[in-house]
Amino acid sequence: MSNRKKLTHEILGLFGATTVIAVFFYGFLSMTANSIAETYILERDLTPTESQEWILDFGIPSISFMMAALLFVFLFLFLIGQRLGYVRVLISGIEALRTHRMDYEIPIEWNNELTELAESINYLARTE
Repeated sequence: MSNRKKLTHEILGLFGATTVIAVFFYGFLSMTANSIAETYILERDLTPTESQEWILDFGIPSISFMMAALLFVFLFLFLIGQRLGYVRVLISGIEALRTHRMDYEIPIEWNNELTELAESINYLARTE
């Protein structure tokens, strides 16, 4: 194996990037919602009730956290799906070899173990 990134490192990188985005989104959402609520209360010179204080202290952060968690899950699954979708391409290449269609060539994407597998399949197709 040459200077290829490991697929596990790519997945961990996607996980880290998605985590950073979700944390930023949580902070943005939470701070913005608190700021809007506090501005509303101050401009109207209101005294929040106990339940309103609870919402400010726990409700807004909880909802922000749930929204950030949903963003994380959807974004991570989307990004990982792109990487692992390449497996379907590899399966098509193997199926082409199995049915003796030696003119089929798998497109080379990224730079990881799956790329090495695609190159090996293409090599086998050319040498048959």
